[in-house]
Amino acid sequence: MTTIIGVDFSGAGSDDTKGKTWFTKGRFDGESLVIENCDSVSRNSLADLLSKLPCGSVAAMDFPFSVPISFADRLGHPEGEMPVLWSKAATMELDQFKNEARDFTELLRIGDLHCSNAQPCLHSGRPIMINMTFRGLQMLHRLSETGRFEVPPLPSPASKSPVLLEVMPGAALKAFRLPYTRYKDGNGTIDRKNRRNTREDVLRKWEEHSGVRLPNLRDVWSKCVK
Repeated sequence: MTTIIGVDFSGAGSDDTKGKTWFTKGRFDGESLVIENCDSVSRNSLADLLSKLPCGSVAAMDFPFSVPISFADRLGHPEGEMPVLWSKAATMELDQFKNEARDFTELLRIGDLHCSNAQPCLHSGRPIMINMTFRGLQMLHRLSETGRFEVPPLPSPASKSPVLLEVMPGAALKAFRLPYTRYKDGNGTIDRKNRRNTREDVLRKWEEHSGVRLPNLRDVWSKCVK
């Protein structure tokens, strides 16, 4: 049985702001994913939860783990080594990071080219990717400092280390031929209703399209569609 973590990450607010980042934990046996909990957390709480993951677990994180190579060069790291970039971000403030990224906001990374709906990781429009990228890099530095996580394709620090993976939820939904746009909250009442209906549609069709059974999905249904 493998512990699977899903992180819906937010770069908004302070580290202690609760309600923007979501942490979902489940157990996967190769066919079924049984969800144990799904809760909103602060980024500080998220780091603590991740640091306690058992060996062999996998955490899927929905923020960029890296930046375009040309931006890495701007930061003084032309090789673009991820741990070096993480440590650099840890020494910066958000406004400083944004100022350095002002000429790179529309660039895609090489891996992004495989996903037709990928957003530039330094984008400052909506969604505000640059905040999430910056906070995510800082989070990765904090976790890498513990020396107990594997981040492919980087070398593993130890056998059966917890694995951290960058994921793109929208790209995954598109790959599974499920609605992959217009599923987040809008401003108007009708807009919010349409997005709620879209999220419900995704949940109803998830098992069929992904091949992964979710036997207790109804336990967290309201949290997923609210």
